[in-house]
Amino acid sequence: MMAIEPQHLKNAPIVEAMIAFDFVISVGELGQIRRSFVEQIQVEYPTQTPIQKAEVTFNPEGSTGKTNEVGSRCVSTDGKNVCAISEHTFICSRLHPYENWESLRSEFQRLWEVFASFGEVQVTKVAVRYINKIWLREGSEIFDSVFTYPKIAEGLPQNTFSVFVRLQIAIPEPPGILIVTEAQLPPEKPQFVAIALDHDLQFPVTEKTADIWALLERARELKNQYFFASISDELMKEYL
Repeated sequence: MMAIEPQHLKNAPIVEAMIAFDFVISVGELGQIRRSFVEQIQVEYPTQTPIQKAEVTFNPEGSTGKTNEVGSRCVSTDGKNVCAISEHTFICSRLHPYENWESLRSEFQRLWEVFASFGEVQVTKVAVRYINKIWLREGSEIFDSVFTYPKIAEGLPQNTFSVFVRLQIAIPEPPGILIVTEAQLPPEKPQFVAIALDHDLQFPVTEKTADIWALLERARELKNQYFFASISDELMKEYL
């Protein structure tokens, strides 16, 4: 059955939506740029915690370890918006309840322009990632509702009680990668099984795709297309 054309879902099953830029610093020092940025947004994003990176060295006498601060994670006053800056990635995400693409994109662009104002940065990759939580009735077949799924070889037991799938798929135009992850989640509601449907679209910035904001909009269009192609009409109607 063909999926219904992409449209706005009033009850979208999105638990987290993210926009990310990978970047390199042309002028400036990343640590100082990051510190200036988190200070600038402190009123709106008051919960600020460092991102640590652990390094372990093994030698004949044993092992030694150390941690380095490589980024910052900032959470908005209402706890619904998150901005994280690591060594080469700038991410903004919206947690449940998701509002709409326009508000997510607007907030990302606003924060990115603040960040970029403290140095000279060049975007090398644009990414959009949406994590959805899909509810299926116990006993139903996952492939009746979600069209990307594992096929069990004939001769193996067919009673699946846990699912984890991860695929990397080449996107032809514009050139990029779609990472699809599906995983069965811990039980929450009686008589229902929760499945995470995670679509992560990543596009390197090239001379042809140098307009990063146009590339971001194209990533959003493809995200919608791939999501609606991944679920059945009947499942989709539950979120209208």
